[in-house]
Amino acid sequence: MSNVFSLAMKGVVYLVIAFMLSACAGTNAVVSEKKLPYNFTNVKARIVMPTVLNEVSGIAIVDNNTLLCVQDEDGIIFQYDIEKKEVTHTYPFGEKGDYEGIALKGDTAYILRSDGVIFEVCHYASNEQRKVTSYNTGINAKNSEGLAYDKKNNRFLVAPKGKAGKGKEAKDLRNIYAFDLATMTLNQAPIYAIDMKDIRQYAVQHQLEVPLRKKKKNPQGEPIIHLRISSLEIHPITHQLYALSDVDHMVFVFNSKGTLEYAEVLDEDDFNKAEGISFFENGDMLISNEGDGKQPTLLRFKFLKL
Repeated sequence: MSNVFSLAMKGVVYLVIAFMLSACAGTNAVVSEKKLPYNFTNVKARIVMPTVLNEVSGIAIVDNNTLLCVQDEDGIIFQYDIEKKEVTHTYPFGEKGDYEGIALKGDTAYILRSDGVIFEVCHYASNEQRKVTSYNTGINAKNSEGLAYDKKNNRFLVAPKGKAGKGKEAKDLRNIYAFDLATMTLNQAPIYAIDMKDIRQYAVQHQLEVPLRKKKKNPQGEPIIHLRISSLEIHPITHQLYALSDVDHMVFVFNSKGTLEYAEVLDEDDFNKAEGISFFENGDMLISNEGDGKQPTLLRFKFLKL
């Protein structure tokens, strides 16, 4: 997506001084001083993944040394040994397809395909007992990529990558849906409806270095942020919802009510196409990047107790 980002950069300037753009923020805006418990300029571990995972699109941590991955093209779960830096097992579950997210609940893996179908792979590691069931969520949006296990509420959160629908009303909305594990059905009303106006206001308040689009009503410029969610995960300690947007090269953090609490622009060299996020029990974060003209990578970041 770096080419798309580069095109967006042309003819725009960066947010540098907040007071120059205060008109965008509104009179009731309050600047939050919340910080993120990670330093994205300090990579604890950087791992180059094998070519077979060049299109890695989703990751789920099993234990301190084991990771499950899916990639865009094959109906296969790849078991990756973080210490050995190699794929140790493969578990087929379906035909070729555009698989984007993976989550774990015990020994059952759940995989999200871009058309909104969720595959339940019971006993994923057992060739004899493995059982695959598919569920069509019926999400009214194209290209679903985010899948996060919400243990507290016995559900999955599912995020389409694009806007909520057609028309002007949907242009500035990004929906996240709940898939109920008790009924194995999707709640048709979104659990979170994220207003892009709030996201842009946050960018202005916090002087985020994002490109701007100049308008007649706003000569200083309006922040260009797409929030096309490529992955999401609930933090095991803070219980916040983390979302990656690969096209923006950004990470967003929401509270349990779906309100934005933090956003940060990521270095494009390190996060060329961030499509997977997962957490260790101690809070350390893993982010995976598709190759996209480079090598696919795993980046680990230490959880900092602020």
